[in-house]
Amino acid sequence: MDTPRSTKGCDTMGERLDRESIDAHVHHVRAIVQELRRRGAVSAQQLQASTELLWYAAYGLQMAAQNAIDVAMQIVVSLSGEAPEDYRGALEGLGRLHVLDEAFAAQIAPMPGLRNILVHGYLRLDAQRLADALGHLDDLTEFARGIEAFLAANPKL
Repeated sequence: MDTPRSTKGCDTMGERLDRESIDAHVHHVRAIVQELRRRGAVSAQQLQASTELLWYAAYGLQMAAQNAIDVAMQIVVSLSGEAPEDYRGALEGLGRLHVLDEAFAAQIAPMPGLRNILVHGYLRLDAQRLADALGHLDDLTEFARGIEAFLAANPKL
């Protein structure tokens, strides 16, 4: 299970969205993706061979995932008035609430699992898993684009 019943964003239950906060998080997601792309494609072998590169990728992915999770929690709590069971539920909630396409929300819902591994360390970073995640940076860009489109289409929220 991801982080259970997080209270992050729960102080806004049923209230208007904090657009300034959401915009800042989305901006961070975009900036992190841009920085991670700056290095180009990175293989598991390259990550294993360089502690600096491994930590760079791990930290960037952790921060991008956390920013996306924070956005999901804020929006789901504000729109539904309920805190999701966990971070995965927050991302799935974006699909249920038609903030993002449901299939896409389901596709990115496992992101908190990677975040948890990176945050809690679990003793060893898996270079292959990080390389795979780096190969899906378009998902983070699509997430940011989807959130921005939802906010633009719903200016009164």
